[in-house]
Amino acid sequence: MGSLLSYLDHKYLVDAGPDIDFLTEALGTDLSEIRGLFITHAHDDHFAGLTSLLRGERKISLYTTPR
Repeated sequence: MGSLLSYLDHKYLVDAGPDIDFLTEALGTDLSEIRGLFITHAHDDHFAGLTSLLRGERKISLYTTPR
C-alpha cells in the first residue's frame, strides 16, 4: 500500500506498506529521494515500510492524522 506524490520537485509518499522498496523501484524513484511521508491511518499495511525510509542518516518529514 502506498502512493508517490510529486510536488514542486519534491517526492512524498502517501502511506508506506511493507513492500515500499519494490514500489519506489518500480516507479523509478530511489528511497533517498523521498522528502516526506503521509500516514493516513494506523494499520500496519500503511506504515510497515517506515523502517526502510529511515535507513541512513537523512531526515524525512512525517505527517499523520490526529488519531
